[in-house]
Amino acid sequence: MNIHPHKTTETSSRLITIAHAVTDISQGAFPALVPFIKIAFSLTYSQVGTLIFLQSLTSSICQPIFGFISDKSSKTWFIPLGVLLSGLAMGAIVWAPNYISLIILIALSGLGSAIFHPQAMKAANRISPPEKKGEKIGLYSLGGNFGFAIGAFIMGWLLTLPGNFDNAKWIAVPSIVYLIILLIYNKHIYIASHVGDKQTAGISKEPLPYLFLSILIFFIFLRSTAFSAISTYTPLFHVTHMNENSVFAGNYISILSIGGVFGTYIGGILSDKIGRKTIICSSMVLTIPLVALIPYARGAGALFLAGITGFVLYASFSSTLVMAQESMKSHMGLAAGLTVGFAIGLGGLGATILGNLADLMTLPILMKWFWILPAGAALTTLFFSENRSSKQDKVN
Repeated sequence: MNIHPHKTTETSSRLITIAHAVTDISQGAFPALVPFIKIAFSLTYSQVGTLIFLQSLTSSICQPIFGFISDKSSKTWFIPLGVLLSGLAMGAIVWAPNYISLIILIALSGLGSAIFHPQAMKAANRISPPEKKGEKIGLYSLGGNFGFAIGAFIMGWLLTLPGNFDNAKWIAVPSIVYLIILLIYNKHIYIASHVGDKQTAGISKEPLPYLFLSILIFFIFLRSTAFSAISTYTPLFHVTHMNENSVFAGNYISILSIGGVFGTYIGGILSDKIGRKTIICSSMVLTIPLVALIPYARGAGALFLAGITGFVLYASFSSTLVMAQESMKSHMGLAAGLTVGFAIGLGGLGATILGNLADLMTLPILMKWFWILPAGAALTTLFFSENRSSKQDKVN
């Protein structure tokens, strides 16, 4: 195959970004589908909780496994396989005959996501110019966030049409259509997956920075727990204690998420100009007062604060991913799986712990202490080194 990486970089970047969006459509559709699954299969709340945990386990926490595999030798086919499996298994739920088959399909959909992300994130990093890695990774991340958001919207719309739950099968269509597109442009996916293999082969024996990686994962755990806490418990607080309705709660989550989408992209661009550590630290320091104000904001003010908080909190997202990958040049897939999959999955565990605390000390009191999470994350950044920033890339 006659490969010209530089001529196909932009096409490869677009293909991977859109593939990220398509893959996450099914993952975003799942929460909207859960109430209908409960009714259709007559599930208990315990069984529903099992499904949610399984989806998180397979889609997020399993990512390092596939990242490790992709680092041994780039797996071009991981990208189209992940796209197809994620959507096809989610759509097939409507034909599941029992609870066991339902579990298997949800696990397969989650595995599709886990298979896709590490290889795609490694490819997105390698085909990005050194001076624009933050921007390009931010664009890639924006694709996933957009897919997740539109997935919930599409599934919500499908379930309002005649046929209700049976319409969920159509969520597989984007994955099937995009698989065909990926097969047509297979050369570009091959280039994106394998560019840089020769260079990284020379440093394959480089030891992993275990201490730095542990600190970074802990940082992401605190940031993800903060986001999960805000998105889960703040709407609940407004509905149960401030007499707001479910529409307000939905708007709050949407605005918070949209703020995070733009923060991810803008933060990535800024990190290329002023450094990863600067963006990460500034993001957390600025988040502290915003989170401290959340329990006191009401109405339109609460919605405005949600958008600003989402933007500032997730301005560090691209920077942490690029920092991890640049610290593990021969293990970029593993770096992506650990920082985006495993660490963010742990954020869900953190939110569960906070729920238990809310039962002990009441939700309004607990919310006044949410600011400790970004404060702890800000302190963690003191252990980051600026030489892991884009400035290092420019020197190289």
